[in-house]
Amino acid sequence: MKRAVLGALAMLWPAMMAVTPASAQEKFPSRPIKIIVPFGPGSATDVTARTLGEAMKTVTGQQVIVENKPGAFGIISMDELLRAKPDGYTITLQNVSTAAITPQLHKKRFSFDFDKMIVPITRVVELPGFFTVSPKLMPDIKTWTDLVEWSKKNPGKMRYATTGVGAFTHFEGEMFQIKAGAKWEHIPMKEGPPSFIKGILAGDVHTASMTMPSIAGLIQAGQLLPIATISETRVPEYPNIPTLKEQGFGGIATNNWSAMYTSSEVPKPILDELFRIVTAALADPALVANYKKQLIIPTPSKSLADAKAYQVSEMKHWKEMMDKVKIDLEN
Repeated sequence: MKRAVLGALAMLWPAMMAVTPASAQEKFPSRPIKIIVPFGPGSATDVTARTLGEAMKTVTGQQVIVENKPGAFGIISMDELLRAKPDGYTITLQNVSTAAITPQLHKKRFSFDFDKMIVPITRVVELPGFFTVSPKLMPDIKTWTDLVEWSKKNPGKMRYATTGVGAFTHFEGEMFQIKAGAKWEHIPMKEGPPSFIKGILAGDVHTASMTMPSIAGLIQAGQLLPIATISETRVPEYPNIPTLKEQGFGGIATNNWSAMYTSSEVPKPILDELFRIVTAALADPALVANYKKQLIIPTPSKSLADAKAYQVSEMKHWKEMMDKVKIDLEN
């Protein structure tokens, strides 16, 4: 009897071996997911990622870790992504500058092919921007038109801050000068909003484009004055701030958007699951309420294909902008 059982097991062994890997395959995700952010703590992208991570934890039951890897126009964060195993447990939240401009403007600095090696999962959010000035530094400036007129009367004296050479706000600043017929001085600040705020309050810069999560408290305290809304329409929470379009400068600026990406080597079923997880998190009522307080607008894609189509359209848009505005990468 024992011999018969052993014989039967021997016959079944190849089939058992064939089934084991599939049956033992872990359900995704079965451990923490890491989101790499190309900016430092406290930046709009960082705030967006940490809030999203909490909602993703609710969806998956797994911890979501946010890791800040700033520098090199976002390239450091993407290098970090591609060093990880392409299993879906490492993803990155990039913004318009790092995901649509950097891969084109700084292509020679890449050690990999962005288009082939990195794939979008979904759009995540848009953040309406506002141009602000310091009432202490510029007490007579109440509108964007005032700022433009001041810069014309004081050529070369107006200093505007951006997150760095080639950032989307840098291109916009150059386009504003062309349209206004004025000359401004570009002050790149790689540390982002914290350095913008210090610069404006200290009088080192006159204006900067910033998102509300970074400056709401300072506006309420009267330390910063928003003089123009970058969006095509006024922001309901700040109805008295006119748009650039209303002040004669439409079609130049853009909202800061963020999207989620990962390695293109991640298997399609896991990409599908990541899309489901992130879009489900963006619909979480707690996240929606949290984002609303900070004027962060969830903008999930309809599908992986939709996310890819948006990426392609943004790359095309910024390539056209680069053809119009020649940025000197050394300044």
